[in-house]
Amino acid sequence: MKSRQDHIRSLQVVQEESARRGQGTFFCVDADHSGKASSGRRQLEQPLDQLEGFVADVVSKTKLPQAQYANMNVRRKKRRGIALLIGMEKGRDGSEADRNRVESMADYLHFVYTLIIDRKASDIQQVVESILAKDVKETDECIVCCVDAHGEVLDGIHFIYDNEGDGIELLSKILKPISDCDLLAGKPKVFVVNSCREIRGGTEPTSSNSQEQNDLEGKEDCLLMYSSKLNTQSYRAETGLTKGTLFISELTYHISLSYQTTDVQDIFKKVEKKVQELAARMKVDQCPVIYSSLKKRLSWRLK
Repeated sequence: MKSRQDHIRSLQVVQEESARRGQGTFFCVDADHSGKASSGRRQLEQPLDQLEGFVADVVSKTKLPQAQYANMNVRRKKRRGIALLIGMEKGRDGSEADRNRVESMADYLHFVYTLIIDRKASDIQQVVESILAKDVKETDECIVCCVDAHGEVLDGIHFIYDNEGDGIELLSKILKPISDCDLLAGKPKVFVVNSCREIRGGTEPTSSNSQEQNDLEGKEDCLLMYSSKLNTQSYRAETGLTKGTLFISELTYHISLSYQTTDVQDIFKKVEKKVQELAARMKVDQCPVIYSSLKKRLSWRLK
């Protein structure tokens, strides 16, 4: 066990490393969870010696090589489709940083970026259906939907929560209208869900796989990635220049690094592995989960 003096020195090491790189300093890790059925927000702050490597690793990757930036400036002549972000930012420090990362990535990949931010849970399905009816075009190649909010699994149903603590069913009210859109039939539909998935109420499934595989049942041509496996939390940094969630930071980084050479399915697998590795270094349990009903490999290369 490290003494208080050792911990202070550990913090100084992280700060010196951050200063050398010209980036942010030490930040605590916070569980991204605040469900209506929970007993309140819970914060996890790891000992500094467990976070040193994680902080240095994330900070070191906040900038891409110049050549990669030049590569990303190649633009397509037509739009790829809609990128929809459903986010709850009020009281969730770091979520704006995630939104900026996703927005930049969508722009680079030539998606039309559409925001649904801090809306009431009761309004979200109607807004999603309105966007699908008005903005989806027959020539669109793909759609991406990113959900960034507090969440939990309550009696076997995955809910995400608005700023008032009211929930909306993720699969039936958000994913299903998109997967059922006629203009998107036969086209890839990519869902990224950045929320906690702790189980509340009822009986925990004996196999998380048997529960999660049903999430794409009856939904064709879909790729779904959760930031965390069933009955675990997602983590985010609330302060510093590197604030935001571990999952979105890694996702946008690996897409920007590999989208010209690697299929989306393989990029997602890289993110799954990297988040799990970083979480292990932090001594927390977070591992993304991927499910797919795509019939072909999906590429976001700029042609």
